[in-house]
Amino acid sequence: MDFQSLYTNTAYVINKVSTSVWLRWPSKKTPVLRLQKHWEAVLHAWENGGEVDLKNLNAAMNIVLAELVSSQPDSVLSPGPCLEFLFQHQIFEKLYSMADKNEPHGIKRWVIKSVTGLLTQMNEQVLAHASIYRPLSRLLITGGTEKKACLNLLSVVLDKLEQQP
Repeated sequence: MDFQSLYTNTAYVINKVSTSVWLRWPSKKTPVLRLQKHWEAVLHAWENGGEVDLKNLNAAMNIVLAELVSSQPDSVLSPGPCLEFLFQHQIFEKLYSMADKNEPHGIKRWVIKSVTGLLTQMNEQVLAHASIYRPLSRLLITGGTEKKACLNLLSVVLDKLEQQP
């Protein structure tokens, strides 16, 4: 084999391998990155204190919900990347702490409604994870002043528990 054919064959193989790797390389618009971006928008809107625009919070939280639901796997034993993000970044724990402080006033009701929306759309098996059920139980205990919202949340939890085998 002469040098020219060796060079051509090697270049061909390198091109195929690099194309294959490039096609599998994660794009900047993966669901996890979109989820992270909008979750950070939720946190930013809350942590800035003062007047919180619930419309912005709702818009960002709706996108978080859409990303979680769209990437939800059939089995929680092998969670998708968005559920893994939810578990690792303790989103429910952060939502609980938002509600517990209730600053600005009214954020507790918003959190309870958001958690209700999340759980309504998600697989019932997520309730088995400690990063979900611990803050959820504390949220139900501390949410006493928001009776109607807590009853709706409790109803969703009971429906999910009833669906579990």
